[in-house]
Amino acid sequence: FFSSDRPPRVYIGAPIGPPMLLLLALACPTPALDASASVAEGAPTWNQDIAPLVEERCAGCHAPGEIGPFSLTDYASSAPMAAAMSAAVDANRMPPWGARSTDECTPRYGWKNDLTFSDEEKALLRAWAEAGAPEGDPETAAEIPPTVSLTLEGANQHLEPAVGFAASGNQDQYTCFVMDPELAQEAWITGVQVVAGNKAVVHHALIFADRSGSAAALANADGYYDCPANEGLGGDLIGAWAPGAVPNETPEGVGITVAAGSMIVMQIHYHPLGEVA
Repeated sequence: FFSSDRPPRVYIGAPIGPPMLLLLALACPTPALDASASVAEGAPTWNQDIAPLVEERCAGCHAPGEIGPFSLTDYASSAPMAAAMSAAVDANRMPPWGARSTDECTPRYGWKNDLTFSDEEKALLRAWAEAGAPEGDPETAAEIPPTVSLTLEGANQHLEPAVGFAASGNQDQYTCFVMDPELAQEAWITGVQVVAGNKAVVHHALIFADRSGSAAALANADGYYDCPANEGLGGDLIGAWAPGAVPNETPEGVGITVAAGSMIVMQIHYHPLGEVA
């Protein structure tokens, strides 16, 4: 039985100008490797080439306490997974990214916060795996980029379910939490972020603004209701979140209108780990 004392929370941020609402809301492992083995000339190495990519694109989820099933925060944990990492990246299964550029739709300036690997980066990771995942010289290691901040700055309000929820069993669950931001007048959302109470079981979240208030009638006394297959999710989608995601923020001067009196509905997709006797 897996539960959390900290339910997912949605954060709200600072007003700007008129009333503004900032709602914060792999394949088989590589065989054991000998780090002291000689490195083939020209082969990419962990310290010189791969570590910065993995830290920037993968470690947000593949870190202790995060949703990734194994850690990729250092050479010892990453090297045995080299072949699996390359296969997943080549197949575009990892890192998770919902947007895809096509011949019919390719953004002129690319996707904001895009975590996907370029063709050149995929080739680099593949060459590293094929070379036996060499470590390289730690004395001349490449600079590791700073960890991406998952905090929405400037928050002026946050919403949290009144009662915690415990996910259990081994079947996916979809639960909707109804929260009242107490909007006396129209407001504009400029950012959304969610903080999961238990990252091990929270698969993703969708945030809606329910201007009709009908969701409140569906909720039980604890303020939530079952909502499989998006059932009972009338309203405007104002944010989406998955583990490791950076805050959703609109461009400067742009916001999403939320009517006065609207309720905020947060749908959580739980992926329970099973029961513990």
